[in-house]
Amino acid sequence: MPISTEDSRWVLDIILATMEGARQRRRFVEFEWLQNYRAYQGWPSYSYIFPLPDGAIHYFIPHARRTIERGSSRIKKLLLPRNKFFQTIPRDLFSYEAHMNAGAVDGLLDFIYSEKIDRNTVIGGLVRSLQLYDFSVLGTSVKVEKDEVWPSQTAKDPFSFYVFPDTAINRDEAQLIFEDIVIPYQVYYSFVDRDNPDTSLYEYIPVDKFKNPVWPYHLVERLAYRGLSSPSDFMQGTGNYTRRTEADLRDISTKVITSLTEQSRKFVQASKVYFRIQSTWYYCVVAYNLEEPCLLRLDEEENTPLYRWTVERPLPGELYVSSQMDDIRELQSLSNNALSQVESNRSVVAEPPVARDRNQATRTEQYVYKPRAIWDVEGDPNNIFKNIEVKDTGPEGIRAFQIYLGLMDRGNGGTIAEGQPGRNMPRAGFAVNNLVNLSLADTEDSATCIESGLLTPGMSDVYHVCIEYIPTSQILQIPGKAGQAPRAFNKLDLRGSYTFKWQCALEFRDTQQVADSLMKLFEILANPQTIQLLQMQGYSINFQELIQTLYVYSIGEEGLVDIITKAQPVQQGMQPGQMPMQGNPVQNGLQGPSGQQNGTQAAIPPQIQQMLQSLQTQGVPTNGTR
Repeated sequence: MPISTEDSRWVLDIILATMEGARQRRRFVEFEWLQNYRAYQGWPSYSYIFPLPDGAIHYFIPHARRTIERGSSRIKKLLLPRNKFFQTIPRDLFSYEAHMNAGAVDGLLDFIYSEKIDRNTVIGGLVRSLQLYDFSVLGTSVKVEKDEVWPSQTAKDPFSFYVFPDTAINRDEAQLIFEDIVIPYQVYYSFVDRDNPDTSLYEYIPVDKFKNPVWPYHLVERLAYRGLSSPSDFMQGTGNYTRRTEADLRDISTKVITSLTEQSRKFVQASKVYFRIQSTWYYCVVAYNLEEPCLLRLDEEENTPLYRWTVERPLPGELYVSSQMDDIRELQSLSNNALSQVESNRSVVAEPPVARDRNQATRTEQYVYKPRAIWDVEGDPNNIFKNIEVKDTGPEGIRAFQIYLGLMDRGNGGTIAEGQPGRNMPRAGFAVNNLVNLSLADTEDSATCIESGLLTPGMSDVYHVCIEYIPTSQILQIPGKAGQAPRAFNKLDLRGSYTFKWQCALEFRDTQQVADSLMKLFEILANPQTIQLLQMQGYSINFQELIQTLYVYSIGEEGLVDIITKAQPVQQGMQPGQMPMQGNPVQNGLQGPSGQQNGTQAAIPPQIQQMLQSLQTQGVPTNGTR
């Protein structure tokens, strides 16, 4: 929609100075991040240019990258323990309709995270950012696919994401949140509606008004490590070379310069900015590569930012702290120096220097090591040539090298996490299991940090995008279970109050323990003697709620409404607590262990059969009332 000049100037006066100050204050932090990125990409540190004490040749092996990838794979395994890795819990646990709608929402989120969001790429980016920079950012937005609107989640570049104040550890403490972007002009133009400016997402600006973008220094340096130049650099070939005059070359040069200028102008350098006035968030987009900064979009209504960020080592009053890679980077330099010295000493010990008696062997040029070499000497060669003994420092160097590698891998579990207990370590199964759990404490802490700080609130953001931005006319086809047809909804059918929980391997294990405890409780309560004792004391058991709670903790909301259904109206002549019977008790599998059903052994255990018979004969209600 059109933006007034007064509003644009007022908003720019508020945010531009604050944004530039946030960028400049974080420069030193970004320099540390670039050193970590350099080590991760296999480039040696700046101390590599200094010679080793013994003049050994520098060798460089990117141990840091291997360490980070090992930790990343283990954290991803904890965060994605199985295909169903989250829970959708309705706030109203006592409403049957709430559980039915929760099953639909659960199926929708499962479909989105399976088909619309590449969860492996997103989680991989979050884990590596946390290990390299101790700063992971998750962004939720909207994408349009074939006239359909769906949520989208990506791991944001920490270098391009800023918050103000610099100590805000979450969205509630921030006053300004912005992300620097550089996009092609055609991408920007695809969201512009020149025919109807009131419905256009962005203000229209002609392509000739945009200048060359100034690419961020950190992006240029990171691209250079991979041998790439900035995206504005274009190369054009002219095919087979032919002889041309000076005027022809001048014309070609002018055309190339004009073409490169036009291509470089097809970039829009902008920032997506969320700023808060009192308790209300607003959204705008600022373009820079113009004559002066200009607003491309300004939302006059409340727009909550859908960004989540977290750090692994939070400190009160601080956001940017040291990362795991800060330690690994220095240990990588030490390990490579130790390995270089070991290799240098090994080559000297394998071929030690030779001392020669110059009085008896005068022709120096012929005494050279080579295959089938013949040396002419006068006298005994053992008295003329002698190998000089060199101390072998290889064992000490190898020991130091192994210590450095062990310190690098210690944060990710070390060798014990790979199934290789150290010397004099216990070999029993339970003891090794305890050692593995202890060695993976840092890895589990990283997984818990990403789960609680990013993925769980990120699911709420996905649900918010579905309810807020998906049009009502869009039909949501939710795949059903085996043997069932897909279910069709629109977003109005999915409105409600829900709690979402991302279940990593640790949470899943704890939930299974709760489910096992509930199963033991169910066995006690299903005992007829327990039922009779509770009846004598004036109590009854609500088996519907008990089974429902057991199912939710063990499996989840998925399929619950298909198992726990509303009962049919009570038939005439039946007691309120009596179960409907068809045929004789033998056909219903209630006769006992020896009862037959269609020629096969009864599937219901004897204990449950006695409980059901007790419910029928005594009229115990199953809805929690007497």
